[in-house]
Amino acid sequence: MRKKTQIAIACGAAVALVGGYLVGDAYDVVPGFLTVKPAPGDPGAPAEASGAIEVKPRVVPDFEFDEDAPVPDTQAVADLVRDGIEPDLNGDVSVYVTDALTGDVIADTGADHARIPASTTKLISGLTALDAMGPEKTFTTEVVKGDDSSEVIIVGGGDILLGEGDSDPEALSGRGGVGTLAKETARQLELQGVSDVSVRIDDSLFSGPELHSSWSNSLMNEGWATPVVPMAIDQGKLREEPQNEWYPTPVYDDSAKDVGEVFAEALEDQGFTVKGSVERKTASSNATRLAAVESASLREIVRQTLLVSDNALAEVVARLLAIELDLPGSFEGAATAMDKQMQRLGFDTTNMVLIDGSGLSEDARITPKTLVDLVDYAYNDSTLRDAVAHLPTAGFSGTLDDRMMDAGVAGLVRGKTGSLTGIRSLAGTVVTQDQRVLFYAIMADPGKSEAGWNAQVSIDNIASALAECGCQGT
Repeated sequence: MRKKTQIAIACGAAVALVGGYLVGDAYDVVPGFLTVKPAPGDPGAPAEASGAIEVKPRVVPDFEFDEDAPVPDTQAVADLVRDGIEPDLNGDVSVYVTDALTGDVIADTGADHARIPASTTKLISGLTALDAMGPEKTFTTEVVKGDDSSEVIIVGGGDILLGEGDSDPEALSGRGGVGTLAKETARQLELQGVSDVSVRIDDSLFSGPELHSSWSNSLMNEGWATPVVPMAIDQGKLREEPQNEWYPTPVYDDSAKDVGEVFAEALEDQGFTVKGSVERKTASSNATRLAAVESASLREIVRQTLLVSDNALAEVVARLLAIELDLPGSFEGAATAMDKQMQRLGFDTTNMVLIDGSGLSEDARITPKTLVDLVDYAYNDSTLRDAVAHLPTAGFSGTLDDRMMDAGVAGLVRGKTGSLTGIRSLAGTVVTQDQRVLFYAIMADPGKSEAGWNAQVSIDNIASALAECGCQGT
């Protein structure tokens, strides 16, 4: 039997997330990792999807919104939107708000104006990946035999949250452990009478540049943008560096090779002699498997990606989506895959330009209407709803834990944040004073670095006003 819920479902999860992640970065990304690698050549814009794409049927979850909650008056909402925009941003802000129950448009100020999305792009990379691969999908890191019995190859399968030690079934980062890989490999080698080994790594799953040429030098130099690789221990963070709440932790110059070196040391701890240094080598497609570990589920990975706006995870997820759709595991392949999957979900992607999976590129364009329609779709789809139900929550969790903290707003505004220099965005759900759930997207890209703060103030003003208002007009 379908259960009618009060619209408080949109804020219930917020209370459970009060512990949240403390994210105070200036770019709306999880603390990143320093790299001094130069920007690669331009990989080009995403290729256009070709041919007819079959639209997937959706599976509707078992819940209903409260039909009796009053619907906001459109003129009253238009007034609060106008009043919420800082004076120097007129024309630079687009707002689109719809009623969650009926789909009726409550506010439309440039809904079809494609703007720079920043990290709201992660809604597309995360949700399309979940839809294509399923929430319980995991990613395998395996060890296989090389050309002879004394050579072993670690093959990266898309898990950049490997642990240094044993696998931890309760952990997100460390679900698959390099130590466990080494122990199982050692057991298999002992059975074969092997005591001396050479260690190789195969990180060929992804192709093309590891950094996008459109990413700003400041993002890369400050560590907010990091190389996209198919395997790493704790996203490649330098283990000897202390974690800092506000700044990125630097990463290893070669985080895939770091996995191999940790694995080699673990084999030595098991009594093996490791010959030579760790080198790269592509494993044979029919190589014999010696050991394997699995990542956390895609559901958990996407939830974390959206909660703390994790750029590295978003880029890996986008490339894994491309591989799932038989496209190259590159920036171009990922952008094409996201576009194709959006079309499969029934979206018109004509005005959408995707460059990466994280939103770090200022060349990307998405309309507020696309973001709202995607949130609406996800909220009403059993496979995708978990992701939007755990978006950052004002005053409680993730990248909104220190924003809109007033008593009348905290817990009622939930959304995916976006922030680059001079650019801000927010898209998600809000519960009004009358307990009506609305879907919204607010995007501002004035382009001037000094306007970034006013853009965020405007977004928070509007979202807060939607939560605080009854908006029933006169």
